[in-house]
Amino acid sequence: MLLQVLFHSQIASEAGSFTIEDVLEQLADKLIRRHPHVFGNGPTDQTPTNANQVVARWEDIKRTERRASGRPDSVLDGVPQVLPALLRAYQIQARASRVGFDWTHDAKGFDQVLGKIEEEIQELRAAIRPLSSNQTEPDAGAATVRQEQIASELGDVLFSLVNLARFIKVNPEDALRQSSNRFVVRFQFIEAQATASGRTVGELSFAEMDRLWEEAKKQNPATLTKECRHER
Repeated sequence: MLLQVLFHSQIASEAGSFTIEDVLEQLADKLIRRHPHVFGNGPTDQTPTNANQVVARWEDIKRTERRASGRPDSVLDGVPQVLPALLRAYQIQARASRVGFDWTHDAKGFDQVLGKIEEEIQELRAAIRPLSSNQTEPDAGAATVRQEQIASELGDVLFSLVNLARFIKVNPEDALRQSSNRFVVRFQFIEAQATASGRTVGELSFAEMDRLWEEAKKQNPATLTKECRHER
């Protein structure tokens, strides 16, 4: 990373744009400007007394910098849109939390987060509830609108689950990746057992697959992986 900074600075220096000294000077100025409680360059009556106040002050200073440079005045503008969806949701919520848009991080706040998840699930349930028998089938346009509503409600459920992950300090990307890996290993165990019985997995009944799935869950993941490779 340092090589890239030096490389681009040298190119800029040769082009007459800026030098590595300019980069370092701007970085030093930014660190001092954003940490008045450390360098003593801010009003003494506004000195933060705890970590939350430090973060709030940091965001206030960044907001002032954005306004001065003509950039959009939003704490969320710095979250890249190209991030994976779960990680972007996590970062958006973290940014909003820094300026006080968050539940308290205690037992009460945890219950509120869980309550929000339950609320979103109920809204999703209502959106996907089958049409009653006395209703006519919706036309194509209405069906599209309904599907969009379902997608919207599902997105809200996922977003609220990411918020729970943030509260319990779990990276949602890592948690989902690990869950996917466990699914692969367990499903491959089902495939291996089917092969051992002279059948394909598609020839197993759902009851058989469910029984093998429960058996796979009871086994050590590392051992299970080795068994699947051996059988296959």
